[in-house]
Amino acid sequence: MMPSPHIEYQQHDSIYLLSQAPTGKRLIIMGEADNGPYYEPVYAPNTFVAQSYFQSGPLLERQKDALLFDPNLEVYLMRIDKYGFVSALDYLKTYEFDLLYCDTIRFGENTEDILSFIEFAHEKEQQGILVHGIFDLMPFKNITELESIEQLIKSFTFDSLFHIEEDGKYLSVVVDQFQDHKAGAVYSGVIASLDIGTSPMNKKINVQLKQEFNKREILYLEQIGVVSFRSSFKKGVVCATCPCAVHTPGVHKNIANFRIAQSVILDVSSALSSFVGRTGISIQGQEIQELLISILDEYRQKEIIREYAFSIVSAYLEGSIYVELEIVPVFTTEKMIAHTQVRIKR
Repeated sequence: MMPSPHIEYQQHDSIYLLSQAPTGKRLIIMGEADNGPYYEPVYAPNTFVAQSYFQSGPLLERQKDALLFDPNLEVYLMRIDKYGFVSALDYLKTYEFDLLYCDTIRFGENTEDILSFIEFAHEKEQQGILVHGIFDLMPFKNITELESIEQLIKSFTFDSLFHIEEDGKYLSVVVDQFQDHKAGAVYSGVIASLDIGTSPMNKKINVQLKQEFNKREILYLEQIGVVSFRSSFKKGVVCATCPCAVHTPGVHKNIANFRIAQSVILDVSSALSSFVGRTGISIQGQEIQELLISILDEYRQKEIIREYAFSIVSAYLEGSIYVELEIVPVFTTEKMIAHTQVRIKR
């Protein structure tokens, strides 16, 4: 079994770049607000800019939550109606970003919206972009109430024609354990703040817990693919589990592996875009090989990936060059496979 993201790179019209924040750290926060434009990501480098656009409301509170881990984090804020999540996704089809948190969605209560996001993430992959959504888990009093959540997450893993698909890699589901803060918003800020190749595990967060779990319950949450937190004697509140919404063990279980794949694919797709429309398919294939070695060697030297391999296939009749990548992220010994393509003029 070789689960992986699958990328087919194509040139698309009218793709808008959210370029102010660093690539890989472009977090969009969705929510309701008292003022400001609807369905438009607004660059908010600080809370003062956010307030000037949106005045007040839950959207601004979620920005403050996202900044708890790193007050210098720059985010994008998107005002939506309470039931406007799918409409917002339609608008974001023309934008490049990395991470998304929505204040109006609860995993376990808004299943159709979650499935719409998975479909949206598949479509973004066709643009050469991996996106990841962070969602708060529905409220619950006892861990035994999560059987339906476990079954829903299990349904994201299934056999396709060539491999095991794990659609849960697009999601993080977060137990809303914090007093006075939304845990999903805080966690989205943690993920966006950390450098690629750094895990959120055991990272300190300056909050108080309103709900705690014992060791057995934390292990269960990890197993079913849910993010949770615990109180540490030395650090205070820390991230206890950091899986994607993947029930099966493997390379996609750890959010840090997904973030590495996300970064590699962004860099490769960006580099390949300069080849679109060039003439001389055989010459371009050699240049692409040298470019891939340069990019992947840098990731290996930084100890973000352990190993890599790739293959390049030239389709002369189509005027296309196909690239298949194999990478082994530092947090696993399993390989992830991705592919991309660039269209070259014959």
